[in-house]
Amino acid sequence: MNVSQSKGPMPMLTAIRSDGVTISLMDHWSREELTALRKEKQFLCPDCTEPVVLKLGRKKAWHFAHDHGRFCTSSIKNETEAHIQGKWFLSDWLKKQHITPRVEHPLPHLGQRPDILYEKDNHTHILELQHSSILYDHFRKRNSNYEKAGYKVRWIGITSDISKERFQQIKHLTALDGLLTACPEYGGPLDLTSVYLNPYTGTFNFNGPFFYLSPRKTFVYSSVENSCCHEASLFPSKRNRPPITITMVDHYFVHWKKQILRERSRKRPVKLSAGESFASTILYNSGTSLSLFPALVCVALPSQFFLITRPVVWQSWVLIGFIHTIPAGLRFSLSQLTKAFLRHVEKQRFIMRELPFNRLTMVKLLLTEYLNVLTEFGVVAKTGEVVYEVCRYITVQKPMDVLMRDDEYIQSFMRAYWKKQWLKF
Repeated sequence: MNVSQSKGPMPMLTAIRSDGVTISLMDHWSREELTALRKEKQFLCPDCTEPVVLKLGRKKAWHFAHDHGRFCTSSIKNETEAHIQGKWFLSDWLKKQHITPRVEHPLPHLGQRPDILYEKDNHTHILELQHSSILYDHFRKRNSNYEKAGYKVRWIGITSDISKERFQQIKHLTALDGLLTACPEYGGPLDLTSVYLNPYTGTFNFNGPFFYLSPRKTFVYSSVENSCCHEASLFPSKRNRPPITITMVDHYFVHWKKQILRERSRKRPVKLSAGESFASTILYNSGTSLSLFPALVCVALPSQFFLITRPVVWQSWVLIGFIHTIPAGLRFSLSQLTKAFLRHVEKQRFIMRELPFNRLTMVKLLLTEYLNVLTEFGVVAKTGEVVYEVCRYITVQKPMDVLMRDDEYIQSFMRAYWKKQWLKF
């Protein structure tokens, strides 16, 4: 979090004594021992070396904090009481699994002090708790530093949710929700998960997979695990990815059908967004409008989660604004399409979700999924690993009743296509 957003004292569980010795409140001190030490020694912040105060309250977790009205100029974190409780819980939880955690252990070569650090299977693991929003650039820098140093890192959100079983929900994802997502090696968009901890109940909320509905709505499956779950479950892997079931896909397409109907009947604001204005121009030049869009430019795809922009905006451009401008029989490459797509991202016509993944990889995966669907309808043919030939153009101008029937057909096809391509049995 940006320092300018921090309010109040910055609590922590470690400090440096005036004699240079690091002290951690996780080392099972008694109140009497700490009270005596507080009288004898001054404590300093490990980040900015400014004096901190040892708080030994009876209601809140013990912690060190900067003097009232001051904040740490070297830290981007704004820790809350729940954050402190989360570190206490994770430390005890790992110890019960015969793992030795180090809390707020400094990494001088990175200039960072992760919440939890531990060694396992010849790897250094890091757990970072995040309770509130954090600037994307700060997150990317911190996360990138860990990954480049070879650490296995998992960011964990903090929640007050007290659900006790698996459930589905339509959720408005925050920027933090996006940053907390993780993907196993060689995984895809349906392998994405996020983890939230309720430090007061000792339960973990595992979220995923994520299905895009609209810029503000995501269809999410969540499960709740108690403290008996294993440390390895925090880190994404193909083995523990959430299963994609027939019921899950069917439920998603029930919601997707409603979303298509809303898209066709949605009242557009007088001033359109850059993306909608762009798509509107493409459709208008083809003799139609944003409400009378072809059914094949509003296709549900797993990688749509990478975007905030509605599918009708970018798919209209791919199908009509790009493919329809290439003479039938000629070819184009995925690289050409990707570069053109990214130019529209730069112009903010297409808005990507802020996720901790490589942007180029996300765009290529998104476009490949869509092109594969277009091959099913004979619009393009794949002539090489990343090369496509334009085969035919679709009919753009159709009345609403025909488009509604097209919607039903496309959705039925895509529901079966999802089950064939991405179901995990």
